[in-house]
Amino acid sequence: MSSITTRKTIAEIISATTAQLTEKGYNRDYCNAMVGIYEVFATYCAKKQEVFYSSALGQQFLHDKYAQKHLGKSRQQVVNRALQMLADTNEFNTIAIRRRTNRELPIQFFDGCSAYLDDLRRQNRSANTIKSKKHSLHNLTEFLDGIGVQKLPNLALAHMNEYIKSALCNYCRSSAATRLRDARSFLSFLYNKGKITDDIASKLMKLPASSVPVFLPSAFKKEDVEKLLTTIDGSSPTGKRALAVILLVAKTGLRLSDMQNLKFENIDWEQYAVRITQVKTKRTLTLPLLPDVGWALINYIKHGRPVSNSQYVFLQERAPYMPLQNFDNILVKHLRLAGISTDYLRHHGLHALRHGLATTLLEQGTPLHVIQGILDHVNMDTTQKYAATDVHQLMECALEVPSL
Repeated sequence: MSSITTRKTIAEIISATTAQLTEKGYNRDYCNAMVGIYEVFATYCAKKQEVFYSSALGQQFLHDKYAQKHLGKSRQQVVNRALQMLADTNEFNTIAIRRRTNRELPIQFFDGCSAYLDDLRRQNRSANTIKSKKHSLHNLTEFLDGIGVQKLPNLALAHMNEYIKSALCNYCRSSAATRLRDARSFLSFLYNKGKITDDIASKLMKLPASSVPVFLPSAFKKEDVEKLLTTIDGSSPTGKRALAVILLVAKTGLRLSDMQNLKFENIDWEQYAVRITQVKTKRTLTLPLLPDVGWALINYIKHGRPVSNSQYVFLQERAPYMPLQNFDNILVKHLRLAGISTDYLRHHGLHALRHGLATTLLEQGTPLHVIQGILDHVNMDTTQKYAATDVHQLMECALEVPSL
């Protein structure tokens, strides 16, 4: 199936893309940024006397206009995203939404999606798993709505093949595979419940898995963590909070979801321990509370935390002092202050600090099963990925090359 019936001019594609940005609820500043890029692109195409869009033309534009300019990483991502949206409109007549809050499911898919999510809850799937699958459902249903699927019974394999193509254009292979897996699960549910008559899930193309991870886990280097800490102003309330947050994750490996839900009852000051029931796995976990982490927490609680009766440890710095959610913003701020390049990382949020702890433990000779317990990986295969980052142990395992 192809959603393209006639070739579209560059002006038509730009007009359709900007209209969709507004229709899909992107904020005005973001829309204006995209429009600015499209105006530069349209001028470039006019000078080259190009009328019709092609991906090759978009790539040439990126090279000619930006290759010699040292764009910041965020600006580069915006420009790339703007061109990818044009490509999506050209290929699929819709754009793929990646991240946006306050998303609503298209009305024609609402009942099917709600029933599927309720079924996951009955299976006692974790809140994080349901949240992730709901995100995938938004991506899938918004795409299907964009290409004109108005009823669930009208859904066909050809539509799903278009979705897979779009996912491969917009995400790395591992992320695309996740979206395909979630789509297959949703379609199987719909078929088993009689909401669609064709077993589309069994006919979907396969994205081959590999025993070697496509990406090694993102992990901060030990020296970068130390450099990061030097940028924190420990005299200010926000600095006290930042120090407590970064030390706690770097030295205990807590997940972001567990940081967001950390309460006073989880800190055992007498036994120097952190005891939680994890959001992701629902399993209990006890971790040592090292002296520097403990003192950082005490300093924040006594001298940096807003006065509040909240049971949560980390709060927003401004009223109404809700539990802190955007922990990654703290890390990004101090990465910039430290001038630390994150080019060697796929992700550089708090999760990379958690992975950095695993790498440090591995380099210290800590057995994998102990690291598995600290990070509470359900599957040892997940922990074993960290072995791929341990260069020192790999060197020790190297075989001597015999002389000829």
